Amino acid sequence: MKDNAIIVKWLNIEKIYVDFSNLDNINAAINAERVSTIHTARTQELSARLGVHLMGFVDRNGDDINNVKACEISGYDYLGSMMLLCKTDDKYNAYGFDEDELDRVYTYLTTGKVKTKTKTLGGDLKSFLEKYNIQPPLPDFSVLPRAKFFDEYPNIVLLTYEYSALPAKDISSIGEKLFSYSSILVNEFTSVEESSLSADGRFYINCKTTSSNMNILIQVVEDEN
Repeated sequence: MKDNAIIVKWLNIEKIYVDFSNLDNINAAINAERVSTIHTARTQELSARLGVHLMGFVDRNGDDINNVKACEISGYDYLGSMMLLCKTDDKYNAYGFDEDELDRVYTYLTTGKVKTKTKTLGGDLKSFLEKYNIQPPLPDFSVLPRAKFFDEYPNIVLLTYEYSALPAKDISSIGEKLFSYSSILVNEFTSVEESSLSADGRFYINCKTTSSNMNILIQVVEDEN
């Protein structure tokens, strides 16, 4: 069975497997008789940044030493318990992460970096990102963008998401997904005129949205000019 959840301990963070078909397994994962649900403004901010709707569980009677990382994730000042992290739907049902979600959340919690889902990208676009060794964040749409390259500007790619190509579940949540994406650019990038510069200074992103599509221009910085 593949890992599908994360447990935040006092000294480390681990990937684990939990059978979410039986909620008693949540209790067992953190050695708790009763659990409290963690769904706060801080976890929602983190959800927006990672594109995964996060929910946590802690021991309701937890009176151990303070779990600093769990506090950082939740926004609480004190949590004397391990924390189990998984994903949830709009009705707050608990589910396991898929492989990509698990990797994104675990990577962020352990390194502070937001990973791009490059494994699912088209061949030419994936080759472009690998050539320049960059991982730009992309909207959490379930379809791939159309990529346009320019012979005269090999360090630039234009990505276009056509809203008409999105499945119904994505169309109904376009605003939410765009808000989540803009939150990443605001929190992780530096505004430079009309563009956003990555924290490592290696590429710019410029976004334009219309009623029918979203365009993302990515320019890799090859020199100071």
